[in-house]
Amino acid sequence: MLETMELILPKGSTASDELALWKERAATERANLREFVSVGHVVNFEDYANPRSIAQWPDGIADNFVRFYQHIHSAELYVDEVDPEGGLRFYPVSVMAAELEGVRCWLEDDTEGYEESEWEGELELLGMPPWLDETIVFGGVGQSAERFLLAYGGPYRGSVLAFDHDPLGMRIAASSFELFLATIIEQPLSVAQWIGLYEAVAYERK
Repeated sequence: MLETMELILPKGSTASDELALWKERAATERANLREFVSVGHVVNFEDYANPRSIAQWPDGIADNFVRFYQHIHSAELYVDEVDPEGGLRFYPVSVMAAELEGVRCWLEDDTEGYEESEWEGELELLGMPPWLDETIVFGGVGQSAERFLLAYGGPYRGSVLAFDHDPLGMRIAASSFELFLATIIEQPLSVAQWIGLYEAVAYERK
C-alpha cells in the first residue's frame, strides 16, 4: 500500500522555500564528501581488573567474546582524524553494567510495549525486550546514544545487537561476535554506516 505523509510547513514558509532549503542541505552534504577519510585506531591492553570482572560474568557468554576481553581493555576504532569525537568504541568491562542501565533508561521511555517487525528486509526489535538483562553492552558510537550489545540469553543468544534511540529499539548487527569483528576488519564502509560517517566514500589505510 502506498503511504503518504503530510508536510507541515513552518509558519510563514512556502513549499518553494522548503524545497530550496532541502536542496541547499543536499548540496552541502555533497560538498562534504571526501574521496578518502583518514582514520586512526587506539587499543588499550592494560587492565588488571579485567580477569576478576570477567570471572563474574554469567554462563552462556560467547567464548570468543571472553577471550577478546581477556586480552583487550578497551579500544577506539575508525576514529575520523577530522572529528575525533566519533568512532567505534569498545568499552572496558568496568563500565558495561552502567552502560546497560543507560540503554534500559532509554527503553523505559517506550510506552507501546515490545514488538518485532520487519522494515526494508531488516528485523527491528522495538521497545523493551524481556531478555535485556541477558545482554552485555560492550560498545558504542562516539558520543551518541548508539550502543552494541552481545546477547547471551533469549531468542537472539550469541548475536550482536545495535541499539538506537530513533526508532527506539535494536536490530541485529551480526549473528555472532566473531562475525561482528570480521565486519570491522573486512568491511570498513559498513563500519562507516554504523558510526554515521556518511560522507565517507573510501578509507585510507595508514
